[in-house]
Amino acid sequence: MRNGLRATVHAGFTNIYLKGDNQILIQAVQGRNQVPWEIQSLVENILTYFQMCNHVKVNHIFKEGNRAAD
Repeated sequence: MRNGLRATVHAGFTNIYLKGDNQILIQAVQGRNQVPWEIQSLVENILTYFQMCNHVKVNHIFKEGNRAAD
């Protein structure tokens, strides 16, 4: 998520719609649960990129719906 978001922001896009199958990460960046220490720096990086955007929407999808990323 971080790498894709970084590339998108550097390409000049500011209205972002993210879908991901890692529910823990999705909930962490949405602020819906406590960030596990193992991914704290990753989430902080992602949130920094969110601040560079006008609008960000993040949704969880099941792994079957995310075959392109796999």
